[in-house]
Amino acid sequence: LIKATPAAKLTSAFTPPLSHVPNTPLSRFSSSASTGFSTGLMRQSFSSACVLFADIKGYQTLAPLFGEQKVIEALDAFYSQIDVLAAAHKMYPVKTNGDEYMAVSELCMFPPLSASNGEQKGEQKSAHHINNGVLFALAVTATFKIFALKEGWPCQIRIGVAAGPVTAGMPRRQHGIFDVWGNTVNLASMLEQHCKGNAVTVCDSTFPHLTAETQAKFCPILIDSKIGELAAFEHRLTDTHYASNPL
Repeated sequence: LIKATPAAKLTSAFTPPLSHVPNTPLSRFSSSASTGFSTGLMRQSFSSACVLFADIKGYQTLAPLFGEQKVIEALDAFYSQIDVLAAAHKMYPVKTNGDEYMAVSELCMFPPLSASNGEQKGEQKSAHHINNGVLFALAVTATFKIFALKEGWPCQIRIGVAAGPVTAGMPRRQHGIFDVWGNTVNLASMLEQHCKGNAVTVCDSTFPHLTAETQAKFCPILIDSKIGELAAFEHRLTDTHYASNPL
C-alpha cells in the first residue's frame, strides 16, 4: 500500500527521512489489532516546508456546460500536467479533493537557533524549497490559463502558498493516506480561499525567502480573514503579463 501512494516518493525525499519503526508505541503508527495493518511510518514534525493549495474558481458551473464525464477527464488531464511541473520544481502532490490540489515541498529540519545571532543556521541557505514552491505556483497559474482557453472553460485558478513548520506522516487509520498537518497547512488553505482568480497569494513568512527576481512579481496586500487581517503578497496573471511572460 505504501509503495502505491505518494508516501514512498515523499519519504525518500525528506531531509531527514521519516523513520521506519517496528512495534511502535501510541506516539507512532501502530498495527491495527483487528486488521494487522501497519504503515511502518511515524508522524514527524519538520521545521520548514512550503505548502500549496490550488482550486478552480467557477468549477461548479462546468458540468452543465460540458457534461460531468468530460469535465472529470479534462481535470484529470490538467492534474497530470501539473504533476509534471511539480516534479520539475521538487514539489510533491499530496492529494486532490474535487478541483482542489494540494502539494508540499521538500520537508526540511533546520538546526536549532544560533545563540549568537538568533537565526537558524543554514535556513537561508536551504530555503530554496520555498522559492521552488512559489515558482511552481506561478507555473501552474500560467499552465491553467492555457488549458482553460483550450478547453473553453470560463474559469480561473487561485493558489495559496504558506511556508513554515508542519507535521507529516500517516494517520492512525487503516484507510489513511500520507498527509501534512499544522497551522502552515491551514494558512495555505485560507490564502487559497481568499485568493482572486488567476492569482497566487503567499503569506508574509514565505515572501522573505524568495529570490529578488521572484519577489518582484508580487505586491503586498491585506486579507480580511476569519482570524483577522492578514498581511500577504499577491501575483496576478493579467492578459498583458501573460502575453509577454508565460510565468
